[in-house]
Amino acid sequence: MICSTMLFSLKELFWYNTTDHRSMNSKISTLHGRSIAIKVHHFEWACLQVSKTKSDLAFLKRCRDSSIIPSFAKIKNLLNNPRNHWVLLVVILALVHSQISKIRKNIDFISRRLLSLHLELSNVIFVDLWTRIDAYFALNSLCWEEIWKRKQYLKFLKLSKNSSPPRGFTISLNNKFDGDQISALCS
Repeated sequence: MICSTMLFSLKELFWYNTTDHRSMNSKISTLHGRSIAIKVHHFEWACLQVSKTKSDLAFLKRCRDSSIIPSFAKIKNLLNNPRNHWVLLVVILALVHSQISKIRKNIDFISRRLLSLHLELSNVIFVDLWTRIDAYFALNSLCWEEIWKRKQYLKFLKLSKNSSPPRGFTISLNNKFDGDQISALCS
């Protein structure tokens, strides 16, 4: 766990290692006010959220590309006939694509918020202090992104071991269906 020890050392180096032995939070509050300290906290949260949602997006795309159904999209087929099976696969495909689209929109929203906070804070906070804060948050989010990526990859491996191809049917989750194909399957 190199990343976890690196996170601790980063926190020690950037967040607590000041000349007057105060935490960075109290230093920001003293120099720039409590509202700026709260915005710095929001900036940290946004950095971590972008990293987390990027790893979620990578996981879903990996599942889609490998035709593995993620846990949230598994639907039990109660009627064992081919038409229902295909309809369920189309619904699962739609769920996965919908979730990927939702995550992309979420990343876009958080990235915009992150950019506005970055611009606002970089104009208010002293340059040397802002450089330390920005470097710490960038490294922190990279470390957490590696941790989340590893967890998502292990989850993917577990799903790929447990998944068995449907009886007699294979469908690529990359395929896109139009309305005619769906209505033909349902009729």
